[in-house]
Amino acid sequence: MNGVTVGDDAGRGMRESMNVGGAGSSVRAANLAVKFFLELAMLACFAYGGWHLAGGPWRLMAAIGLPLVAVVVWGRWAAPRSLRRLSTVRRVPLEVVLFALAVVALVCSGADVAGAMLAALMVINGVLLTVFEQWDM
Repeated sequence: MNGVTVGDDAGRGMRESMNVGGAGSSVRAANLAVKFFLELAMLACFAYGGWHLAGGPWRLMAAIGLPLVAVVVWGRWAAPRSLRRLSTVRRVPLEVVLFALAVVALVCSGADVAGAMLAALMVINGVLLTVFEQWDM
């Protein structure tokens, strides 16, 4: 097939090329660090969205409450050390939904460019998590 691989072979070839030497492990570690910072950014987006979307006395409650709900959901079903962590097949959609809601909170608050940039970073990170088989880390 002219050197073109199909299916799992394509992903494996990319993983192997990124895993040669110390540079591959650095990229893998950096990707996990980016995921952690995106998780923190998600909480900040919920706080920002809560502050800008709610009015009056509800503003502070929404700015604290929305990230708090995200922390509880993440901590219970998505955190690596959670006793009730969902299987990868169920957890990945939950994570995607939480990240998408954070982007929606930004966009609805008027931060369109920041929301688009965050969404792009999240997609790139998700692709790399898949390529490096890091969803279970």
